[in-house]
Amino acid sequence: MVIKDAARTLVPGRGDPHGPLPPLLIVLTFVTGLVDAVSFLKLGPNVFVANMTGNIVFLGFAIAGATDISLVTSLVAVVAFLLGALGGGRLANRFGEHRGRMLAVATVIEAAFVGISLALVGFGGARSTGGTAHYALIALLALAMG
Repeated sequence: MVIKDAARTLVPGRGDPHGPLPPLLIVLTFVTGLVDAVSFLKLGPNVFVANMTGNIVFLGFAIAGATDISLVTSLVAVVAFLLGALGGGRLANRFGEHRGRMLAVATVIEAAFVGISLALVGFGGARSTGGTAHYALIALLALAMG
């Protein structure tokens, strides 16, 4: 029974009241985890762009005086994520009547921010930590995840 329910979630039928929303949300969840893992491994060991709980912990460590944690990096990620969440809320107000359209618009915007981030990395702008391009990359990705 569980396998049948999982299959219906991944490939909904024609009359499913939620349509393609569940599989799209699963894909977005996977992408969020992937982006967070890459950001943690490549942008520095003390920054997440989607996991704000981790950034709040890192902010606390930095405020308490931990020397290997950047207050600015975590702050940039949290503020950009909050701005992204604010933008998402505005999208919900505008497209809330049609969940599919809202998800499509949000996905396009998120993909654009991730694409810009990839272009920034591809052109070598974010190779070193602490530079403007490094913080721009964190802000773009956190904005997209928010």
